[in-house]
Amino acid sequence: MFTAAPDATVDLTGRVFLGRPYSQYALVVIKNSYLAKEIHPSGWKIWSATDPRTDHITFAEYNNSGPSNWESNTAARTAFQYATLLTADTYSLEDTMDSTSWIDTTYWDTITTPQPAVSTPSAGNVTVSGSSSYNGTVPPAGSLIVSQKPLDGQTVYPTIQEALNAAPASSKTNATIFIYPGTYNEQLIVNKSGTTIFMGYSDSTDDYNKNQVIIQQSHGVDTQGDGSNVDAATVYATGNYFYAYNINFKNNNGTQQNIASLGFAVKSSKFAFLHGCQIYGNQDTLYISGSLFAFKTLVVGNVDFIFGSGLGYFLNSTVAPNEEGNSITAAKRATNTTAGGFVFDQCSVLPAPGVDAAGWKNVSLGRPWNQFANVAYIDTYLDGIVGSAGWDQWSKSSPQTDGVSYGEYHNFGPGSSTCSRASFSKQLSDSEVVPYQL
Repeated sequence: MFTAAPDATVDLTGRVFLGRPYSQYALVVIKNSYLAKEIHPSGWKIWSATDPRTDHITFAEYNNSGPSNWESNTAARTAFQYATLLTADTYSLEDTMDSTSWIDTTYWDTITTPQPAVSTPSAGNVTVSGSSSYNGTVPPAGSLIVSQKPLDGQTVYPTIQEALNAAPASSKTNATIFIYPGTYNEQLIVNKSGTTIFMGYSDSTDDYNKNQVIIQQSHGVDTQGDGSNVDAATVYATGNYFYAYNINFKNNNGTQQNIASLGFAVKSSKFAFLHGCQIYGNQDTLYISGSLFAFKTLVVGNVDFIFGSGLGYFLNSTVAPNEEGNSITAAKRATNTTAGGFVFDQCSVLPAPGVDAAGWKNVSLGRPWNQFANVAYIDTYLDGIVGSAGWDQWSKSSPQTDGVSYGEYHNFGPGSSTCSRASFSKQLSDSEVVPYQL
């Protein structure tokens, strides 16, 4: 049985692979096994983008069960291209091992595929809208607690920075910081080498409109100057893994031209997960250089407000421009095969809350930071603020559209018409959309 360890401290659903090739002659066969939900839909992965090592590998599966078996994820398995679903058990023990004399096979024929234990949730768990199973009003055991008010019988930190300073240094120990309601005027670099978790107090964890924790500041960086845009970020995740639940990240710098005002940023080769969060800024609101997954999250901004060379996946989230005539994304990659790009799956593109968008009709889904930009909108509602062309070039003097991958699939809403879409974008087919989907 392939499943999460009993003491796993994070949700591993869809994040584990059966294998990758240490050499180009790797041979791995998974058969008669139960593949739990933790296994990624594609099942397998290459060694790396620059060194795939797939020329002569044998990755195969046979007669497996569970939600992550081949039959339940056919499209993703097939899209990987380097694995095989066997129609017969061609890899028996005798055929695979040089000798089986040292193996006790007394009970070999009585072995059955293990199945997961059926567990009943504890009475304290809360399910919100069918997708959240934690109580957002109670700090998890071992949390560092942040509160602007004293709490009877508990050690509290008045600022998030002080809680970060008190977090365990070991990369093997998670730092969970539970934050009680309030507005925290701080600018933070989260640099713990292991995992850091921010949990905002919430009695409605699936609804970011009801968040009660705000982290904000008002620093901006001149995009035409010598400074780095990321220096303006309200929270900059530079540690290996960062998780945030029900937090509002705000940069209140304003809408001055050529001033970056980031609400959140994730560093190259690092990972961030946002659930039920809000990110407010203006130009360059959200910088993605590493990998980011956002679920039920709101992002507000104007010029290129989701930008970077990393991987960003937005699921059931809202992307909300606060000005007319700007591009939502500015993506780039080193080459046209480099892993990177932004995917908006089952999202909504709407005017920012409280903004009068009457007459808006020229918001762009993206413009290419370089010619290898990769962006897709899938099953997403596009409000009438989206222009008929859908996409834009970088500039008239430097369009950078020759090698872009700009795709749409089954979008809907008044801004989704494909009649006048930019010539450098395309409507994805059923097979073409598979690599963009979870």
